[in-house]
Amino acid sequence: MSLEIIICDDDFVHRSILRDFLCKVLEEEFLEYNLLEFSSGEELLESYPKKADILFLDIQMNDLSGMDTARKIREFDSNVEIIFTTAIAQYVFEAYEVKAYRYLLKPLEYEEIKRQLKLCISEYLNRHSIVSIESRKETIVLPVDEILYAEVQRKEVTIYTKDKTYTIEVSMKKVERKLLN
Repeated sequence: MSLEIIICDDDFVHRSILRDFLCKVLEEEFLEYNLLEFSSGEELLESYPKKADILFLDIQMNDLSGMDTARKIREFDSNVEIIFTTAIAQYVFEAYEVKAYRYLLKPLEYEEIKRQLKLCISEYLNRHSIVSIESRKETIVLPVDEILYAEVQRKEVTIYTKDKTYTIEVSMKKVERKLLN
């Protein structure tokens, strides 16, 4: 399973900075992800994906604002985590109306993006009955209800799901602890 992450910002420079930050964090965490980018709220709404996990949304955009875009998205998607990225603080209270996860002020800082993204992913995984199992080399993220069984051979655990098999270098005890939670 991979995380579906969206960036919507009409400023190419801000979009590319955020893209670089997100890719770096997600790769450091060895998480699978798909990253989509949009330059306007209209473009996002026209091509909204079937599944979206986290949306980084600028508020000040031409034509349709990020806040109006978020309101429209909430009409059909109550699950996506919205993280507003903006240069102005005056809309922070409106962000509560659309159940935004965070409200981050530009210029964006890598450490703050890293901290907030990791928190957001952790909370998202907990809320959606998804387990994240880490080894020194990689992290796999799976919906709990897709796991059929797991077996251990030497220092590797193989997890069997409906569609795929995952082999990871981790102890069975660690896998059991994750699944019991």
